[in-house]
Amino acid sequence: MAGNVASAQQTTGTPGSPDATTTVDSRYLPPPPQKFEGQINLNADQSKTAWPARIVPPKGAPNILLILTDDVGFGAPSTFGGVIPTPALDRIAANGLRYTNFHSTSLCSPSRAALITGRNHHSVGFGVISEVATGFPGYNSVIGKDSATIGRILLENGYKTAWEGKNHNTPVYQTSAAGPFDQWPTGMGFSHFYGFMGGDADQWTPGSLFRDTTHITPFTGNPKWNLITAMADDAIQWLNELNDVNPDMPFLLAGTLKVDGKVVSTQTLEHTLPLVKALDQTFNIGSAGASPVDDNDYKVPFKFTGTINKVTIALDPPVLTPADIQKLESANRSASD
Repeated sequence: MAGNVASAQQTTGTPGSPDATTTVDSRYLPPPPQKFEGQINLNADQSKTAWPARIVPPKGAPNILLILTDDVGFGAPSTFGGVIPTPALDRIAANGLRYTNFHSTSLCSPSRAALITGRNHHSVGFGVISEVATGFPGYNSVIGKDSATIGRILLENGYKTAWEGKNHNTPVYQTSAAGPFDQWPTGMGFSHFYGFMGGDADQWTPGSLFRDTTHITPFTGNPKWNLITAMADDAIQWLNELNDVNPDMPFLLAGTLKVDGKVVSTQTLEHTLPLVKALDQTFNIGSAGASPVDDNDYKVPFKFTGTINKVTIALDPPVLTPADIQKLESANRSASD
């Protein structure tokens, strides 16, 4: 992951301030603790605070989407001449590179272990799948601390990292909610995990589904729920939340998906029914109704002193159901009375 020569350190902000950032020499991970740059004297007035700089990726660091198509060979997708149409993958490949000398281990756990560590699968404990692991080196289903995953490397360099989908790289005796969790995705450098533990799962009622390290059953009472859509939705939500908080933060999103080129998830926001509002209405919380709210009704708890450079609101024409139209007409009549 790192070049032979480390890139120059990049820093921003005033050293010691809470908003100061720095890159690290990625040849040495984890990076050594930062030296305290403040002063500690006998009292607070004579002391000086200083925060360690927040580690961030270098400027221009790319986002990374890593997809492992589980138990799929070159002969399957159309991208490599296979019989299954995969137009989305075809478009990606047309703008990138095709590697034709990928070493397949012919098994899911070993292939994934090799892919996320960049090492021979025997070097990271996965000569076989985890269910048939033995207590011998190279076959014990334990990825050692000396074998960092791509998630760990990027996380230590300031990335945000997530793993969506199948996790078949945890020892079977550690896959329950009791842990330990150091061999789970969240313990191997992926700060977020949404998926199932083990070799396979029911696509409609997966019994081994976890969010991070918490067992979840979102399908209970929801017969339309399915795993593929849920994983896509969770990935989209994770990316949206990251983008809302820090749009400049690069990410690594790794997952195990079976791709067939079709849209597996769409997300829409419920429309808000447009009601007539009084001309003197200035502020409201929640669903806007016909009653006005002015500055005497709501006292602002603080003064906004920031700067808003641009606000863009994109509105599509409303699509109203007959019930919506009835409510709108009723609101109009009420406002006219």
